[in-house]
Amino acid sequence: MESKSPAVEGSMERWLRSWARFVVQRRQRLLWISLLLVAVAGGVTATRLVIRNSTLDLIRKDSPVFQKYLAYMEEFDVRDEIIVVLKSDDLKASRRAANALAERLKKDQGLDRVYFRHDFSPMADRLLLLADEAQLTGIRRQMEELAALVKGNKQALNLNGILGEASAKFNDPYLRKSSNWQEFIPFIEEFVRNLQRLAKDLETPVEEADGTKGLGELSEFEADLLKNEYLSLGEDGKTILMLLRPSKEEEKSDTPFTKVIQRVRKTVQEFRPQYPGVAIGVTGEPVLLDDELRQSEEDMKIATIITIALIAILFFFCYGEFSRPMLALLALLMSIVVCLGLTTLFIGHLNIISQAFIVMILGLGIDFGIQFLGRYEEEISLGRGPAEAVENTMATTGKALLTGGGTTAAAFFAMCFNDFTGLTELGWIAGTGVLLALAASLSILPALLLWRDRKGAGTVGKMLKFGYGEAWDRKLTFHPYLVLVGAVLFSVFAWRESRKVTFDYNLLHLQNPRMESVRLTRELLDTGKGSVIYGVAVSLTVEQADGLAAKMRELPTVNKVRTLGDLVPPNQKKRMEEVAKISKVAGEITLGTGAEQGVDVVKARKDLEFLLESSQEGAKQAKQYIGLSGRARQAVETFQKLIPPLERAVAALDRLDPEEAKKRLERHQVKLVGSIAQNLGWLKTQRGDRPLTTQDLPPELRQRYLSKNGKVLLEIEPSVDVWERKPNEEFVAQIQSLAPGATGTPVMNLEYIDLLKESYVEATFYAGGVVIFLIFLLFRRLADVLLTLLPLAIGVLWMFGLLGFFRIQLNPANIVTLPMVLGIGVAFGVYVVARYREEGKVRIFESSTGKAVVLSALTTLFGFGSMLVGQYRGLVSLGLVMSLGVLSTLISAIVILPQILVLMERAKGEEERDPGP
Repeated sequence: MESKSPAVEGSMERWLRSWARFVVQRRQRLLWISLLLVAVAGGVTATRLVIRNSTLDLIRKDSPVFQKYLAYMEEFDVRDEIIVVLKSDDLKASRRAANALAERLKKDQGLDRVYFRHDFSPMADRLLLLADEAQLTGIRRQMEELAALVKGNKQALNLNGILGEASAKFNDPYLRKSSNWQEFIPFIEEFVRNLQRLAKDLETPVEEADGTKGLGELSEFEADLLKNEYLSLGEDGKTILMLLRPSKEEEKSDTPFTKVIQRVRKTVQEFRPQYPGVAIGVTGEPVLLDDELRQSEEDMKIATIITIALIAILFFFCYGEFSRPMLALLALLMSIVVCLGLTTLFIGHLNIISQAFIVMILGLGIDFGIQFLGRYEEEISLGRGPAEAVENTMATTGKALLTGGGTTAAAFFAMCFNDFTGLTELGWIAGTGVLLALAASLSILPALLLWRDRKGAGTVGKMLKFGYGEAWDRKLTFHPYLVLVGAVLFSVFAWRESRKVTFDYNLLHLQNPRMESVRLTRELLDTGKGSVIYGVAVSLTVEQADGLAAKMRELPTVNKVRTLGDLVPPNQKKRMEEVAKISKVAGEITLGTGAEQGVDVVKARKDLEFLLESSQEGAKQAKQYIGLSGRARQAVETFQKLIPPLERAVAALDRLDPEEAKKRLERHQVKLVGSIAQNLGWLKTQRGDRPLTTQDLPPELRQRYLSKNGKVLLEIEPSVDVWERKPNEEFVAQIQSLAPGATGTPVMNLEYIDLLKESYVEATFYAGGVVIFLIFLLFRRLADVLLTLLPLAIGVLWMFGLLGFFRIQLNPANIVTLPMVLGIGVAFGVYVVARYREEGKVRIFESSTGKAVVLSALTTLFGFGSMLVGQYRGLVSLGLVMSLGVLSTLISAIVILPQILVLMERAKGEEERDPGP
């Protein structure tokens, strides 16, 4: 092929030839300047570039949703909390472990709050006000009964005395009086509970005894207090949560979680052997984010090494030598370092999305070097010297490179026109990286080639010596109609399958499921015990918060609502009156001691047997009159409550020898009488002279739920899996129907993914428009523009068809492929059509173009395919979708497009042979 004369060359060719001559003349100076730039950029990058791991950095600060969340964080001094989860079948072991671990963690200067239990000491003399009115009424009646018992009981207050007093009530004269049943029923309720404890103590060896004790309603109230003393999940309270808030100094750093999370994990790791029966793990929003960043960062390092290694192997296999291909790779690496330097200067950081750009540019940027090197060696093989080869390569392949690089860069820069900061940063960084890689291929690479071949070009790579190119072109286009029919059929199949493609909104699915933080989060959701993320709402007063919380609790998607009102009950007047009465009655009771007396086992057995027989007989007789008297029905119910624990107690005594029976009965007596005295002493301290206020609450609760401006926080825990799209939409819609300003992580996630998805779709349209414009600038002919876009359209359709067929979902990580495939895929069509217009016939593999296109595609596949070996599922899915996209657009460009070009060539030949009348 003869080259065009300068007179007929276009302005772009003339400019490129002028640039080539400049590179030839100034190559040494150009290389020195490039090395200086790389050194400066490398130094700036090494000392100042950071990777941020907060999703808040991915959204524009002026977003209304972000502003709500930011206002909440500032109002309540909120910092993302690290969550330590402690689980054991032994509640006491879990609590002991939590207490010990908390003491260690409090020594960490990077944590300013370790919140896992409530300190009720500031409200110790008013705790009884937390009991509900029914509990208070029950406690008052029990105190009145105890007062009457102590006053009228001539026996010692011990087990034998209590059983004897109970036996005395089981006589006909007493039970026949209706008035006696008013005191008998409450007495029986408490007595049944005592019998159940007695039966349990008789059935349990002394060394395995449970120390649970208490009196009736008071016992239940104490149990509620104990259960709520620790932050726990589930009814059993055996899963304890420890919320760790990083200090402000930690939060101000560029990676606000990494260091403190590492220290917490180290502390937990060292602590675990001390409590082997307690499972301890670390999770929470900041841990999930940091794990995501660390995992993706590690995957990127591995992917980068794999990509460089595969490219080097490919170059050696295709070229048979390393020097020239390695110069192309060196030029690319220099451009990446400069890009990192510019990123450091203008942005200052990478985020979890933009950190993937290095692997992207490795796979994409090397294409320019391959295309340039392929044409350069082709020119050398035609006998031209290095300088002339550079000039001709620049004037011919340079045009296609400018268009291909421009379209790829445009696809990235199109991402900048949206409200999603993370995407904007990726677009700017990757777009700049593509332009720098293109610039390096048109400046540094030719300068390096001229330096390498300064003493003579020598031989060309064996890829250029491959002698089957013409045969491949001929076989490839031997049956164009057959190939096109097959392409149409596969396209129809792809269209049908593409409609099966869905979008996975669950951010947890992007993470490595084997990571502890992800596994714990999943376990908490699967067991229905809770969620590490929740919604929040803000009220102006405690009363408003209580009213809103009551409405929130009625919502189907809400599990629980936590707020100050949980410990500051409304309408305390009646409670205060009851507490005052209880305290007064308790103060009038003086207990003698009877616990020091041993238990008479024989008498206890006789009393229990008598009570059992009396209950059985009473139930039998009452059943005869159940249809005639309501009192009979009440008697049956009362006696039937007594029978089971009495049967258990008598049966247990029958199985025990006298010595063991005495041990167990005396253990029960100490617990029973001791608990009565202990509870009585505590009740005497309770005061009802004023209501509970927020100032009485534990300080950790005030800090969490009451802002410095007096606003009250509500934490709204979902009952549904808000990581999934539909449940999260329902949860957010429901809580915002009651509190339009409600925010929190579920709300932010919903906005984050919606904004991300919309931004990528917009970027795809922008990229498409810019791509079409640049192609038109190159060819200036509508037919050529359509020919160039056709393989891209076919390739994208095939890609979505394959996604649907293999049930591969789009997600917040791999949706970035939409604009990227446009920029990358169209470049293949540009190279093929540009060579066709230059040659005037189809010479894909006979020339360097086809081989260079295949090499370019392979290197791009290496870049994205290397992500498949990672553990972070987001990057794996990105690599998979991009690999399918590149492969589809490659096949359509080098297989389908040549068929159309051959048919056009044949039609043109027929017109020339038959010019018409």
